[in-house]
Amino acid sequence: LHNLPLHFWDHQVLAGIGNTIGIYIKMDTQRVEERIFTFARICVEVDLNKGLPNRIHLKHKQRS
Repeated sequence: LHNLPLHFWDHQVLAGIGNTIGIYIKMDTQRVEERIFTFARICVEVDLNKGLPNRIHLKHKQRS
């Protein structure tokens, strides 16, 4: 996931993105531990018969 804003680098958010694409399996935690924020890497099981979404729209809610 290239150019993902830093506030989306959360396990629940990445799992939600993965579940939108297919079935979320896991995220690459090493990128977070090493503070490499160029892109997020997640593992997702995809049913290729259904195809991939062209885009995913993300909204950010401010926490109060």
